Amino acid sequence: MITKYFKIEKAHLTIVALDAVYEVEFAYETQCGYTWEFDRMSDAVNQKTSKRTGNIQVLFIPSENTMSFPEDAKRPRTYVMPVEKARMLYQTLTRFPNYWFALDMANLAAK
Repeated sequence: MITKYFKIEKAHLTIVALDAVYEVEFAYETQCGYTWEFDRMSDAVNQKTSKRTGNIQVLFIPSENTMSFPEDAKRPRTYVMPVEKARMLYQTLTRFPNYWFALDMANLAAK
């Protein structure tokens, strides 16, 4: 089984920090594989299928030449969280587009 992420086109945000610009992408997670991997009682031998897992991947992408703080390079940029928490994060980021606040919110939502 393989985990794939498909980008949600309408959920793209741009967050502007004091000296940096970051793109925030949301993608839904799916498990892809053969039918017998999902259902052991399946008679299909070579049929492939995919199912959504109910998780969303949030990816913070810096624009060119925006790495200004050394501690910023050490923080993770990919967070996987449930759909409900991703919706709350998206709504919060549209109201308060602060990069450091966004990273802290994503870190808390992913736990």
